[in-house]
Amino acid sequence: MRVTGKSGVRSSLAFPAPHRGRYCISSIILLIVNKILEINMMGTIDPRQNQIQEAIAEIPKGVPVIMLNMLRYRETAKYPDGNTNISGKAAYAKYSEKALAHLTKVGAELVWYGEALASIIGPPDEHWDQIFLVRYPSIEKFIEMIESVSYQEIVIHRSAALKDSRLVATIETGK
Repeated sequence: MRVTGKSGVRSSLAFPAPHRGRYCISSIILLIVNKILEINMMGTIDPRQNQIQEAIAEIPKGVPVIMLNMLRYRETAKYPDGNTNISGKAAYAKYSEKALAHLTKVGAELVWYGEALASIIGPPDEHWDQIFLVRYPSIEKFIEMIESVSYQEIVIHRSAALKDSRLVATIETGK
């Protein structure tokens, strides 16, 4: 029997088949490849465990940090409770409206905001809807903001809104 996994890889085995008490190596490899492809096709919305701490270790303390934000919206927002009544862009607008107060509270400011139109250099299937820059007085102020309980309460809208995203911390190095 031929089957196609979620990643589109075709195989004659859907699950590892025991062969004399052992699993067939080719079916185990197929499952691993399918899982890797499935993970790579998922968007990056929230930081992985320890990702923030690892990044903080690389960013100088006490200097302004400019965060590059790249966003790809879901067509329909995907909330944990199953609510899909609004678009991803509308859900992100809910998040943005409330996030602005948090930015102001830590002394951060929106530096630039724009609609992404086309990628000149990059993978052909990579597309972004919105790109913006936010300047924080320091990485410490960014962490203060994202760790606040009131900020964490609004992140649900961001997570529901996005299909994929990037958040890149940068520092100015001169003109």
